[in-house]
Amino acid sequence: MRILVVSPFQPHPLADHGGGVYLGAFLASLMTRAEVAAVHFQHSDDCPPMAGLTVYSEPRLRNPEMNGWQLWAQRIRLIRDWGVRGSPLEVAKHRSAGFAVLLRQAITEFKPEIALVEFTVMAQYLPILSGIKTVFTDHERGQSLPKKFGPGNIGRRRDRRLWRRYVQRFYPLAGLCQALNQDDAAHLTGLTNSPVRVRPALVNIPKEPVDPAKSGRVLFFFGNYTHHPNPEAACHLAREVLPRVQKLLPDTKLWLAGPKATPAVEALAELEGVRVLGYVENIHGLMREVRCLVAPVFSGSGTRIKVAMAMAHGLPVVSNKLGLRGLTAPPEAVATGESADQLAAACVHFLRDPAAAAAAGSHARQFIVDSMGGDILLQQQLERFRDL
Repeated sequence: MRILVVSPFQPHPLADHGGGVYLGAFLASLMTRAEVAAVHFQHSDDCPPMAGLTVYSEPRLRNPEMNGWQLWAQRIRLIRDWGVRGSPLEVAKHRSAGFAVLLRQAITEFKPEIALVEFTVMAQYLPILSGIKTVFTDHERGQSLPKKFGPGNIGRRRDRRLWRRYVQRFYPLAGLCQALNQDDAAHLTGLTNSPVRVRPALVNIPKEPVDPAKSGRVLFFFGNYTHHPNPEAACHLAREVLPRVQKLLPDTKLWLAGPKATPAVEALAELEGVRVLGYVENIHGLMREVRCLVAPVFSGSGTRIKVAMAMAHGLPVVSNKLGLRGLTAPPEAVATGESADQLAAACVHFLRDPAAAAAAGSHARQFIVDSMGGDILLQQQLERFRDL
């Protein structure tokens, strides 16, 4: 079976954000059973391509890499696409005539039997895949909204309406639509009046779990800080949650890992007990040194891959309702809270009791093995391909 994967970024197990890691893990598993090619945008700091993967990539500059004329040209194009054509802002950012040409080239040369289109913004390319059996996977509940957009956030409200139209226009073009959890699938089914299946996120499960009982009193958070929910969470943890924990356990540390820290995140390194680590390639080694992942989420949608990754390693998780959305983890595996006081209390529980942290981590890992392991999800996806 020849499968063409369409993605807005490079899929790779060593990518610097959860979506790339997840998709990279899924493709690595898929390549054991099929011939796979990928079409994606390419950034200057991407990893070397995965071995055995046929790649069609279009170079893409990030804003800091653009000169003045390029930035102005991009702004004019976004104003045209968002303001006149009515494309959601993130969709407009990923609209590219060059990418469309590249996708047609991949179809001609690779001759796929199945096209697997990943992430909401790439549904706009489904018309090009007409005539090919196509599976589309939504990762963001049908929208990717900026945190702030325009005076009084008027642009954000318009963007929300544009997303609804976009989903209703493009999602039904796929032979099969998928979401990462049941809540998202039900929501999208209501929007499109078409059935949406569930394909849970695939997570690499290390052969050996970590042992949080052997670590010091270290809380841990990680993410790519260009995605606004991540700096939002990091700042809340460092400025609101950590001081409350330190009143009871003064030696507690908070480690913040991940690339592209914003100035607000970099400033957190000045606070007592906070370390801003930047991108860490050996995330498994880092997880051996921490007691638990603390990952509340205050905006955004979808399933949090960082939470699933930590659970797969055997770490307990402290989060809020939104941070655990889409993960039906047993209560033994997590501790929850909504306010800063509640999150701090949940952290103190694991920091004071290493045995409780180890037991929760064991439950967390077993949950991932049973529900998000590679063999189970690969077989499910291949069966859906065959059904098409």
